Amino acid sequence: MKKLMLLVLLFGALSTAMHAATKADYQSATIVSVESRTIPSPNAGDNPSDAPLQAQVYSYEIGIQRGDTIYRTSYVSSLDDLPSVFANNQTVNVDVKGKSLYVEFPGSRPLQMAIEKRTIVTQASSTAGNYRLGGSRKLRTTQCGSDSE
Repeated sequence: MKKLMLLVLLFGALSTAMHAATKADYQSATIVSVESRTIPSPNAGDNPSDAPLQAQVYSYEIGIQRGDTIYRTSYVSSLDDLPSVFANNQTVNVDVKGKSLYVEFPGSRPLQMAIEKRTIVTQASSTAGNYRLGGSRKLRTTQCGSDSE
């Protein structure tokens, strides 16, 4: 019985230590662009009244710069109310893990956002207000894990 209790206690200590080791590494970042996107609604035929009811969806393309990298992500909501942390030049805490970006909200759990595109910014174009999503200036860009010019 003592060995079982010791084993359970040891397992609990190890799992706590492992959880602490995988703690998120949040760093300061800046929102550099927020653009509204329209999502086309499917139309089933010539008469719109024949189409099934569609929920209204609001989509935003958000550029977040951390260091010399700008991450392009999307925020989709059924409410026409973009959180105030997604305002231009707003500072947020983010954690990048693989193809996901976690944005820390005050008093709430982090929001996981898929990274659609990564752009490395050079010194000449690192001005936050100078960046526009979908612009003609492309630097080294990584999309879906592959490099392209």
